[in-house]
Amino acid sequence: MSGLLVKIFISAISIFLCLQFTCADKYCYKDEEEPYLFFATKTSYEFIYNKSPLEEVPGCEPAQIWFVTRHGTRNPSDDELRPLQELNPLRDEIMRNHDLRNNGELCYGDRENLKKWQLRTGKTMENTLTSQGQSEMRLLARRMRTNFPSLFREGYMEDKFVFRHTEKPRTKESAEIFAKHLFGHDRISIPKGDKNDPLIKSYDACKNWDKLQDKSEAFKEVKLFEESNHVLSLIGRVSDRLGFKYNLTLDKIESIYDMCRYDKAWNVTATSPWCAAFSKDELMVLEYLYDLRYYYKAGYGHEINVKLGCPMVKDMVQRFRQLAAELQNKGQAPSGRSQSSPRGVFYFTHSKALLMLLARLGIAKDGKTLTHADFSSTSALGRKWRTSMISPFAANLAVVFYNCPTGREGPQVMMYLQEKTVLYEGCNVGLCSWKSLEAKLASIADNCDLKFCEPGWSSAPRMSSSPLLLLSLVALFIASYLII
Repeated sequence: MSGLLVKIFISAISIFLCLQFTCADKYCYKDEEEPYLFFATKTSYEFIYNKSPLEEVPGCEPAQIWFVTRHGTRNPSDDELRPLQELNPLRDEIMRNHDLRNNGELCYGDRENLKKWQLRTGKTMENTLTSQGQSEMRLLARRMRTNFPSLFREGYMEDKFVFRHTEKPRTKESAEIFAKHLFGHDRISIPKGDKNDPLIKSYDACKNWDKLQDKSEAFKEVKLFEESNHVLSLIGRVSDRLGFKYNLTLDKIESIYDMCRYDKAWNVTATSPWCAAFSKDELMVLEYLYDLRYYYKAGYGHEINVKLGCPMVKDMVQRFRQLAAELQNKGQAPSGRSQSSPRGVFYFTHSKALLMLLARLGIAKDGKTLTHADFSSTSALGRKWRTSMISPFAANLAVVFYNCPTGREGPQVMMYLQEKTVLYEGCNVGLCSWKSLEAKLASIADNCDLKFCEPGWSSAPRMSSSPLLLLSLVALFIASYLII
């Protein structure tokens, strides 16, 4: 009998040690040395941007920087907050699945992390920048000053630097923090943001684009991917891993995913316990799902998205045309010190606006239209339209106009996405002749308007409706005559 008690005691100790220190054959996300860090539009900028100083362009000096950036890492919106708050009871159910029902596959360490988890945001913090988002703007400004010192060495002058943000608090705060750390003080003139800004948030003023968002046909490829074996298998595997005997809904899976990626964006050095719900392959599936959504919401999937990127392209081209004319008329003054054009133009906006701009410029365009059938582990890493890379928090496009008095045929332009050189088509390792770039973008800039946004607008002459108007007036006249 004593031998049996010894065996029971040893078994109990083994189980206890297994629970405490994780059985060797059970995977623990918390111990993952190379976790997957690419979470579509909620990816942290920290994992994406180019950490090397930008190389100088020999024989040239920057004369103007035209800069568009998405706001820094933010707290959830009101619509996102409720599903995240509902993760508290789900977490408790996951614990019961493992501890009481002996279901689930989370290791002891991941379960302990999940037990300690708390949602540290509330409605009063809705959509505001987090401390990480503030840091992104601060450090981005300092790196810009370091990379282009000649543009900023004379300090801030209101007529030399243009700032503009949308009406949202997160873009306003992003602009203020960026400006303060670009110049070392907060005495910067930043106009109040406009609602439905037709330049830096053109889609908000576009009724036809808004209508498109409600059409299921416009997002059929997204729906087909949601119903694909990739996603259905993911739902089943995640449900099993969390200890459920039934499949969770895709909405619930996405809430878990949102919390995972928010946690990681808010604290880049910490481990999100909710990320333990997914394998690396499953995170790649979810990343593709969100890439598809933004492809059809703000990218190449619909022509209207591309057209909505033209106002900012027009603004950039017009500013560079004016600058080029000034430099030519003034003998291409070194560093553009005698130019009347601004040295810096800074726009603070949102992910969709930036994606539309990239699409209008032809950046991150794959050789074919993305569909539900195009996902694979290879395509997940190799496609160009990857929102983790092109539209993370604090994503930005800097276009720099270089004055090149000697050694080159006229001014040059470089584009930097996430502080990495854009290998733009037709340019030499990213360095574009302004003459050739202007020729390429002229048709976009010179034919840009938002008339297509109005319901019922037609390219036909408006006088074509005048016969109807005339008939109506005649009928009204006859009716009034009969009444008299």
